[in-house]
Amino acid sequence: MKKNLILHIGMGKTGTSALQDFFWTNRGPLKKIGLYYPKYGAVSHAHHLLSPHTPKHGAEHWHVKSVAEWAVELKKTSLDTVLLSSELMAWASRSQVIEFCQSVKEHFHPTVVIYVRRQDNIIMADYNQLVKAGWQKSAIENVWQNSVLKFNYQKIIDPWAACLGKLNIVVRPYEQQQFHQGDIRHDFMYHVLGTEEYGAYAMPAGNANPRLNASAVSYKLQLYRTISDPSKVALFNDALLSYSASSEGADSSIFASQPLLSAESRNDIIQRCGATNDFIAREYLGRDDGILFFDPLPSSKDPWAKPSLTPDETQKITQYVVSFKPELGDLLFKENRRRAASATPSGKAAGRLFNAPTAPVVIDGVVRRGPVSYFRRRSRSKSSKLKQKPQMLISLHLPAVTVDGYLALVDAYCSDSIVEDYVDRPMGSGSVLRRATALRGCFRHAGQAYVSERAICVHGNFMPLKYRFFESRLERRYVTWVKHPADRLWDHYALWKSDLDSGNAVQKRMLDEDWSFERFANCPAMRNIYCQYFWGFPLKLFDFIGISEFSATEMQRFSAKILGCAEQKIILDDGPQRYEADSSIDATLRKRIERYHNKDMVLYRYALEIRERQLEKIAIVEGKACNV
Repeated sequence: MKKNLILHIGMGKTGTSALQDFFWTNRGPLKKIGLYYPKYGAVSHAHHLLSPHTPKHGAEHWHVKSVAEWAVELKKTSLDTVLLSSELMAWASRSQVIEFCQSVKEHFHPTVVIYVRRQDNIIMADYNQLVKAGWQKSAIENVWQNSVLKFNYQKIIDPWAACLGKLNIVVRPYEQQQFHQGDIRHDFMYHVLGTEEYGAYAMPAGNANPRLNASAVSYKLQLYRTISDPSKVALFNDALLSYSASSEGADSSIFASQPLLSAESRNDIIQRCGATNDFIAREYLGRDDGILFFDPLPSSKDPWAKPSLTPDETQKITQYVVSFKPELGDLLFKENRRRAASATPSGKAAGRLFNAPTAPVVIDGVVRRGPVSYFRRRSRSKSSKLKQKPQMLISLHLPAVTVDGYLALVDAYCSDSIVEDYVDRPMGSGSVLRRATALRGCFRHAGQAYVSERAICVHGNFMPLKYRFFESRLERRYVTWVKHPADRLWDHYALWKSDLDSGNAVQKRMLDEDWSFERFANCPAMRNIYCQYFWGFPLKLFDFIGISEFSATEMQRFSAKILGCAEQKIILDDGPQRYEADSSIDATLRKRIERYHNKDMVLYRYALEIRERQLEKIAIVEGKACNV
C-alpha cells in the first residue's frame, strides 16, 4: 500500500524556515499523529537534497538524490504519511516537475502545499534575502520589474496541478490575518494536517530567517561597490543583522518591514499580477470574488523614503559594526586607504563613504582620531595584580551553575563595591531580542565610568558582551564558571521544579505540562545555553573559566590568578574532589544530551583543556622552585 507524501514546496520568504524549524523540532510529537519528517536528505532542516531543482551553488556541493533513491529509504518508515519541505521545489522547471511527479506517483500518493505572498511584499523580501546572501548587488529600483515575472504563481503551480490534479494542490495565502489563529504553524497544522491540537508541540520563538533593515541593505550594497572580494563582504552579515535587530527594538516579527519600494511601484506590481492572483483565488481557494490577499493596498500617504545612507548613518552603522567585530574595522580601514588612493571617482567616493573607522572616537574620555584598533582589548602586564592597580571584575553567573564559597570570597575582597546585575534575564527572551539587549547594553556602557579607584565587581546573569567595552580606564577581568552541560541541565530542571516565581514562559509550560527531565533537556530554548550566553564574546576574552566539578582546586586557582593571592598554594591533586556524574541521569540519556548540546560540550571540553594546561604550568613552576 502506498504511503501519503506531503510536499511543502515553498514559496521562499513565506515562513518556510519557521515551518521547517517547527517540523524539525517536533519530529517526535509529529510521529504520534502518523507524520514522518525525515532527517534523510535534509540541509538546515529542509529537504533540499530531495528537490527536483537545486541552485548552482548546491549542485556543486550537495549530493542530490533521485526519487528512485530516496523513495526506497523513506518507505521504510512505519508511519502513514511522509512530509518533505524545500522551497527550492517551487523553482523547478516544467519538465523537472513533470519528471519528478511521475516518479513520485510510482511510490506515494502526493499532495503539494504552497504558500503565496502578495508580490510586492515577496519581491522586497526576496531582494533583501539576495542582498544578504551576496547574490544581488544592484539597487532594487533596477531589478524589481524583472521580478514580477518571477512571481507568477499560476505559472509556478500549473505544472504540479497538471501532473497531480488540482485536488492535490493546497494553496494558502501568506498573510497573518488569513492564518489560522494568526500563526503559520497553526495554519499548516489546521489546513494541511487537519488538527488543532497544538499543546504537545514546541513553538520555536523568534524569526528563523531575520532580514536586514533598509539602512543595512544600503550599507551592504555600498560594501559590494567598495570591497572587491565577496567573501570579505560576507563577514559583515552577522554584524548587520545584529544592527538591524537592535535598531528595530524588540520587533522580530516576520511581518515587520521597511518598504524598499514606493507605494506607486508596489501598486504597479499588484496591478500587473492581478489576473494571476484572481485565477489562483478562484481555482484553488474557491473564492468567487477572485480576492487572494486581504491586506490593504499601499498608499501614497504611507511614510516612505527611498533607501539611501547619509554620512551620519554610515558612520553610525560602521561604528556599530566595528564594535561588534573589531577586525571588520581593520578591514574597512585598509580598504578605505586603498580606495581613497585610487585616481578613479569611484575610489574617491568609497574613501569618503567609509571614513567612519577614522572618525572621532571617545577613548578614556578623550576625543581621538585613528584606526579602529582603539576598540581592541588592551594588553595587560602579566605582573599586574588586582590590589596594585584599579581593576573591575566582570563575574558572569550562568544559569544553575553555583560554586559554594565563591561569592563569599569575592565579597570579602571587593567589600561593598559589588554591583549585582540580574535585570536582563537573557533566558526570558528569544535569540534576536536577547542579542539586541546585550548590544544595547554594550553601547550604553561603553566608556562609562561610575566606580571609584577601589576594586569592584559586577556580578549577575547577563551576556558578557554587555560589558565588553565598559570602564576602559580600568583593568578588566572576566570570570565565569561552567559545569558539564548534562548536569547543569539537571540542576536547572530541579531549580525550576522548586521555584514557582521565575516568570519564565518555558518554566511555566514545563510546570503546566509536567515535563520529564528528558523533555526539558531536549527543549530548543534550553539547547546550548553556554553558547547562547557567549554570543559576540569569544572565550579567549575570559581571564578565568572555572570548572564547578573541581571547586576546591578551582577556588584556589581563582584566588591566585584573579585576586592576586599568590601565597595560597594551588592543589594539583584533585583526588577525591574529582566530580562523579549525577546518578540521576541515565548513561544513555547523558550521551543523547551531549549530542544535542554538542556546541556546549565543545566549549566545556575547551575549558577543561585550559584548566589542565594551566595546572601543568603551575606544576612546572613549583617543580623548578623545589629544585632550586
